[in-house]
Amino acid sequence: MAWRRKEDPVLPPAPAKPEQRPDEIISEMLAAYQRHFYETAKGKPDPSVEAAKVKVARANKIVSDSRIGYSVCSLLEHVRNWGAWSKRDDFQKYVAFPATDVTGTEDKTDKNHDRRTIDFRYSGVPYTVIFIERGVSSWSHDDFNSYGSVELLASYKLAIGLDISKDISKEYDRWHFNSVSAFAPGDWMKHVVEMSALIDAHQSRQMSSYDDEDALRRAAQIKL
Repeated sequence: MAWRRKEDPVLPPAPAKPEQRPDEIISEMLAAYQRHFYETAKGKPDPSVEAAKVKVARANKIVSDSRIGYSVCSLLEHVRNWGAWSKRDDFQKYVAFPATDVTGTEDKTDKNHDRRTIDFRYSGVPYTVIFIERGVSSWSHDDFNSYGSVELLASYKLAIGLDISKDISKEYDRWHFNSVSAFAPGDWMKHVVEMSALIDAHQSRQMSSYDDEDALRRAAQIKL
């Protein structure tokens, strides 16, 4: 018995693509031209710029991971009023570390921002803290941060520069490190960590003393 091969079914022809209107053709051509022109105008990435971004990212990581950023901000919070406080007879009561030759000035930058400059010596090394407060952003109504910058000079040379901010919507907030603007590693890093640790210990003692005095005051009024 002979078997006949079943023929493959014939598929119906694909529907014809509707003819584009002239305005659609023009729109597609302009969109393609825009993409091409943008890529051409953008050009290839500048190797020097890419290398600079990598360098900045590396500095940010070092300053963050080593807590140098935290320590510099802690130092700023502690010394920023020394210009006025250093004239007080009880000034040393508020100093957390053995600083000498303390002086301070206040002035304005070219952009009319407040600038404070504090000079002192620690372990015989001259240090300068330069703090510039730029205020809140004028670009966003939802940004509750105040912005500024701090530079630390060791032996009259720039050691580190930081862009900083703090949340002014909070009852109390301290300055926080955001990014690095200058960084020259050196022995000053050990000193900054030491000063920051002494500041933290000093503040802890102050809080404990306040709590102790408060407990004694309250206990004196309690008859048990």
